[in-house]
Amino acid sequence: MKRFDSPRFLPGANFFAVDEATGEYVGVTMLWGSGGNNDLHTGMTGVRESHRKRGIATALKIHALTYAKKRGTDAVWTSNEVGNVGMLSINFRFGFEKQPEELQYTKQIK
Repeated sequence: MKRFDSPRFLPGANFFAVDEATGEYVGVTMLWGSGGNNDLHTGMTGVRESHRKRGIATALKIHALTYAKKRGTDAVWTSNEVGNVGMLSINFRFGFEKQPEELQYTKQIK
């Protein structure tokens, strides 16, 4: 996959949660280099719906931020879907600060 060929891809900065009973992957968080500086970007944090509300996303975020700190990262930035109040809550709890909003626009080309 091209995405994993990116110089911003950090193989050691991808953390997975595994259900010990089933061996099933139930959560992931990924950090990516931001290019040109020492910041990292949380590309995604997600937990299967069947395993939410168990602290898995929080644990994954802790692992990611610990990795960033040990690496000497200056800052970690993330984005969040407006309606995802669970992840918003986790991000605010860990001290992420809301930045000026950016609007995205799409034009369908058919």
